[in-house]
Amino acid sequence: MNVCGRDILIYMALKYGGQRNVVMKALHDREECKAEEVVASLSRLRCKVTTIFDADFPSCMKTSLCPPMVLFYQGDLNLIRDINQNIAIVGSRECNQYVLKYTREISNNLAERGYSIVSGLAKGVDTAALEAALPYGKAVAILGNGFNHCYPSENEKLQKHIAKNGLLISEYPPSIPPVAQQFPVRNRLIAAAGNITLVTSAKAHSGTLITAGFALECGRGVGCLPERVGEESVCNEMIKEGAGLVESADDVIDLINPHLAAEIDQNFLKQHYK
Repeated sequence: MNVCGRDILIYMALKYGGQRNVVMKALHDREECKAEEVVASLSRLRCKVTTIFDADFPSCMKTSLCPPMVLFYQGDLNLIRDINQNIAIVGSRECNQYVLKYTREISNNLAERGYSIVSGLAKGVDTAALEAALPYGKAVAILGNGFNHCYPSENEKLQKHIAKNGLLISEYPPSIPPVAQQFPVRNRLIAAAGNITLVTSAKAHSGTLITAGFALECGRGVGCLPERVGEESVCNEMIKEGAGLVESADDVIDLINPHLAAEIDQNFLKQHYK
């Protein structure tokens, strides 16, 4: 019974719960694995999988910090094939109706024009962005857990709809539950998948700003929806520091132009999210 390097890589990801560093150490140490165990483990997998060795592995993910070696997915992987057509939209879980209104409007207009909308599956901005893109088949959710779990639980129906009509993707095998430390790690993949990261609301020391920081480190542009005076958000401060001011889908598309892409002082973000 023969197994290839790709099979062993997937097996290790399954064995160690998608923990990249542990998988890499096991491979480096040439950890022994029996062919029959590899075959049996892969046969139980109930979702699609791609590895960094495969032709269909999204090229945008190779540019992320610590690129994932294995990605589990449900849906159409082609939705993130062309990075010039991918927009990441992120923001706070708790936000006001103004933020939700413009998140939905911008996401809807971008999806209608053929852009894939990449986000997490959290409450608030993530949910608004993905729900607006879903009718066009352009919703891409990158999870911080495996597909057998839904976090938050109220988004179970949305997760199922995206799996069927969009793309769910995770570096964690289906059985892995949501754990707090996995979500900041996941955010690097959201940032890598988007040509532009649009922040529609953000609080200091938040996962949203971690994602924006990852985007900048990947060489991606960052735009922000301006917040109303007096509301709690660091978006206006980010705009002052160089982020693109975004009021519409047209503004987002303009930022894709490398000559117009905004540059933020990364020290500013580090001060706010550490």
